[in-house]
Amino acid sequence: MFPALCFLWRVAVRKPFRKILSRIVAMFFAGLALACESPARAEADDTTPLMLASAGGELKQVEELVASGAAVDQCDALGHTAIWHAVDARKADVLAILLKKAGTIKGQCPLGCGTIERAFQLDDWALIQPILHASRNNPGWTGDARAELTKAIQRYASDHAKSITTSPWLGPKMEGSGHPLLAHAVLSGDMATTALLLDGGLDPNTRIGSPVDAELMDRVSPKLIRYYLKNDRGVSVLMLAAGMENLAMVKLLLERGAREAACTYRYKMAAMSFAADLNNHDVMRALIGPCPQPSELRVEISLSSQRATLFKNEKAVESTTISTGVQGKATKPGNYLITNKEPLHISSIYKGAKMPFFMRLNCGDFGMHQGVVTGSPASHGCVRLPAAIARKWYSRVPAGTEVSIY
Repeated sequence: MFPALCFLWRVAVRKPFRKILSRIVAMFFAGLALACESPARAEADDTTPLMLASAGGELKQVEELVASGAAVDQCDALGHTAIWHAVDARKADVLAILLKKAGTIKGQCPLGCGTIERAFQLDDWALIQPILHASRNNPGWTGDARAELTKAIQRYASDHAKSITTSPWLGPKMEGSGHPLLAHAVLSGDMATTALLLDGGLDPNTRIGSPVDAELMDRVSPKLIRYYLKNDRGVSVLMLAAGMENLAMVKLLLERGAREAACTYRYKMAAMSFAADLNNHDVMRALIGPCPQPSELRVEISLSSQRATLFKNEKAVESTTISTGVQGKATKPGNYLITNKEPLHISSIYKGAKMPFFMRLNCGDFGMHQGVVTGSPASHGCVRLPAAIARKWYSRVPAGTEVSIY
């Protein structure tokens, strides 16, 4: 090999040919050295001059090869393009040239296999940022780039991994899924990944999207949340956590700014609606915020005696005669929470009936309010209170207070 190269050098008397030949020789020996350094390169076949020049940081050669039409998206036997080789060698200046050329390629992602993941492995923001920027600005790359980004975030919880989620790019989606990675993390109960994504800037009010993938739906067990995922739109990750009765996840999302009042688009279900339908008091209290424990404050309602009693610190402090639901519309026994209050509720069910000092129970269509009290069942299901008691309890009994009906 060496005598042949010397012969070619002697016959290449013209300066242009000598210059070109010197670069070929340099690239040959650079490639040989790099193959010895990197097992990945040593195993790869179909390595092109552009890949060798990129790996060697030969900026001038890379510029000339790109200008002459060398394929930036061509892969070696390991699926690596010249871009991967530039990243692997930490050649940010070469990477910039390759990405500029790659930006003209539409459709198939020219990054090749493992490029984003390799940049994260090296933990080099000078490499990560331009790749993500190029991926974001070329719609044809988005699916492949997102898949790689997802792997990198899950595997390398670095500050760089967190900071990329603050970009204008849409949040990364789970590989093979049309739904956000954040939704999968919440559904899996993966607190660490969820916290990482939220700390990185992903929206805690992220909605899952429709239609829902079969793979995601198969992982949802509660029938309630399955129904709304299938028949409604706009289910948020907070609603998902509430519907899965994951208290720790609900608290994490709320701490990061999730809005408990956000509703689905069709049936106007909020996270509280899911928790209330499941009668999960712990999740409901987390969504309401600071509220009294039953040992501190509660209301007990006796259907048989038609009386309501307010307890404070386990002592009965006030009791009153009431009227509950008549036969056929009886007030349902059970343990409830006051989920919201209205100074004057206008019924949409009973022809605009006015219900002053309304205290709704479990987001349902009934509650406690001022009304005509007879000491016997008289309502359509609500608990009627005397006017003075209704006014007093409305001001003293906050949302989140437990109401036991028996």
